[in-house]
Amino acid sequence: MTFSLIVVNEAGEGPELEVIDQLSLTLRAKGVPLRMILAGNPGGANHSALAERYVTGRLPWAPFEFGGNTWVYAPSTVDDNQHLPEAYKRNFEVLKTTDPALYKAHRHGDWSAIVGDYFGGVWFADRATFDHHLLPPHLFRDLRLSIDWGSAAPYAVVLGGQLTYDVRLPDDRVMPRDAGGS
Repeated sequence: MTFSLIVVNEAGEGPELEVIDQLSLTLRAKGVPLRMILAGNPGGANHSALAERYVTGRLPWAPFEFGGNTWVYAPSTVDDNQHLPEAYKRNFEVLKTTDPALYKAHRHGDWSAIVGDYFGGVWFADRATFDHHLLPPHLFRDLRLSIDWGSAAPYAVVLGGQLTYDVRLPDDRVMPRDAGGS
């Protein structure tokens, strides 16, 4: 399949960003401009990745480069669309009481209002995780369990500890003694 325009609605809710990235590979029509639009609200499973890539530190309506492509962060709120009925806008008011952060994020487009994704923007599985069979528990001085229940993003469970010895992994990474592993 070949496309010149792909629009992903509710990009924050899913599918995973890896799927969206793979979908972009079908943007290859000849002789026409290629364009991908990601539309979505703050929050959801892709919140941290979308914020890091396309929102945080970006000036509204100013083109920027990411991944070899030119993007534009184009924010808007329900107030920007005069065609939405007032009843729809009032639906947000319940969030003022039930989830003030989500209200601020959705009603005013504040991507920084969402919290709860403890590892957002810092967790890279290829650098921070390894098959648990490679480092059995007896190589650790102690083990700790951490759970981030997540209020606006999926939860994470991490088992970590400090190594008793230097350990070389099969991919030649060396985990030094006293290093934290998870």
